[in-house]
Amino acid sequence: MKKFIFISIISALLISCGGEKKGNKANVISVGQDLECVDCWANTSSVVKTMAHSGEFACKLDSVAEYSTTFQKTIGGISSKIPKKINVSLWVNSTQPSPDASIVLDINNNGKSVLWLANSFKDVVKNEKEWTEFKSSFKLPPTLKPEDLVKIYVWNNKKLNLFIDDINIEFEY
Repeated sequence: MKKFIFISIISALLISCGGEKKGNKANVISVGQDLECVDCWANTSSVVKTMAHSGEFACKLDSVAEYSTTFQKTIGGISSKIPKKINVSLWVNSTQPSPDASIVLDINNNGKSVLWLANSFKDVVKNEKEWTEFKSSFKLPPTLKPEDLVKIYVWNNKKLNLFIDDINIEFEY
């Protein structure tokens, strides 16, 4: 009975924080985050109660907050397999059209960079003060290791005013 209660509590926490689930496609693991429960992610100081795409919370980036909340987990902590590709989707709302901000994939091992890739919002988010879905894919080298740390975040390198919400990450195998 204690084991059942423990499993139920852990399951509820994972679900409330977006959690991880097998995708509808074969060989896909999805991780979602609507920013209503930030306990599951790192660098959460930019998550505030504000105009959100869904719910009440979004990640606010500006001249003070250059980096968004960050997905952070080892490859082995996601699956026993090495992913071939990572797909990221999120919603962006900017105070100006074509913001020069990017979704970043940063993979490192013991603090040393293994892979760093960034895809800009500039050509996708064309309208100001409107929620726009942004999608990006990153192909991964087969040389990654289970102990490699995956970080995914938004880098607001021009320090513009923008909001991020409803982040979804898919690992394809």
